[in-house]
Amino acid sequence: MSVIRENLSKNIKYYLDLRGISNKDLAAALGVTAPSVTNWIKGKNSPDIEYIAKICDILNVSINELMGVSNSQKSALEIQLLKNFNSLDYLGQNELLTYSNYLLEKQASNNEKKQA
Repeated sequence: MSVIRENLSKNIKYYLDLRGISNKDLAAALGVTAPSVTNWIKGKNSPDIEYIAKICDILNVSINELMGVSNSQKSALEIQLLKNFNSLDYLGQNELLTYSNYLLEKQASNNEKKQA
């Protein structure tokens, strides 16, 4: 199996798990069979090129990330934060966003005090 196909199969599985999307849900969204998605994940074959962009949209990732050619890897903290965010309902996501904005403002204020 080529490196790109191997990365693609691993990353489809990884991002499905990260987003809490089942193989069946992805298949339905793409209009393909669930066994097709399973075969992509197992590396038995790869999605046709016209599905790649749709998969990226559904999983909210870039093509580089999906293919595993991204220059930056997410840290464990980023991954956990994203998992937590995706597990929250709409109100919880907004609360988390509000709190993160508060933390950023607090950090900026502390940095200004240090520079003064």
